[in-house]
Amino acid sequence: MPEQREHKLDRFTSVIRADALNESKKIYEDIRLESESMLTSAEDEALAESFRYIKNEVSRIRGESGRRISKKIMESKRALAKRRAEMGESVLGAVRERLAAFVKTDAYADLLRSLTLRAAQTFAAETVVYLRDEDMPLAGKLAPKNPPCGISFAKGDFILGGIIAACPQKRLQIDESFDTTLGELSERFSELFGPEMRKNEAREKDV
Repeated sequence: MPEQREHKLDRFTSVIRADALNESKKIYEDIRLESESMLTSAEDEALAESFRYIKNEVSRIRGESGRRISKKIMESKRALAKRRAEMGESVLGAVRERLAAFVKTDAYADLLRSLTLRAAQTFAAETVVYLRDEDMPLAGKLAPKNPPCGISFAKGDFILGGIIAACPQKRLQIDESFDTTLGELSERFSELFGPEMRKNEAREKDV
């Protein structure tokens, strides 16, 4: 009889142990699955965060590179515009110097005489020849001996040289002044060298 009770107790204990073991295995499996799920979620979040970081860094680097490139382009454009303006001013300055020397020569007086005759022949009518103030003393020597029409001389408002001839009867004018010629040359340089040169010319006129 006691042996039978002991046997039943052993069986009861075995069942309890088996149930406890199964329960512990189940709990362990649940913990394992939950850990793996959390780990996978953490890995996914880490990968997403890394991707966002890389994407932001690439965008930042592209932005900085674009700004640096734009800055270099603008600096190059300004340097080129400055150099073009300097070249244009250098050429125009050289022309002004040569004109200033030319108007002091006998060849200049011959040129004025030739321009006066050509204007009178073109108009074939009463002609008024305008000279710069410094050239007015030459007026008596510029009219041809047998002019095709009456020629008179007056002071013009240009300063570099040459003549401006007008025919009041025909309402015509011929501009052979050095000022106009240099102005046209300056306009050509402005077209070639851009607005920077025009700004420099404007500043010179203001002065």
